[in-house]
Amino acid sequence: QSTAVDIALQYFCDLIETIDLNLAKPIFIIHDAIIFDINQSYIEKFSSIVKKGFYDKDLGHFPLKIEEFSKK
Repeated sequence: QSTAVDIALQYFCDLIETIDLNLAKPIFIIHDAIIFDINQSYIEKFSSIVKKGFYDKDLGHFPLKIEEFSKK
């Protein structure tokens, strides 16, 4: 279980270095999930980045998923 969290945290760091932080703001982390506030114009690009998954040199490829919540 701790290895999964380690992988998640490493991916979160990599993701934050990859995305446009002017359009996608990380808000908080919950165990193995990260919550972002994403500008509507950036959702498609952000999704395509995340859907590539994460590759760890020792453990291989990890698929990722996005759950979208909108303000109403």
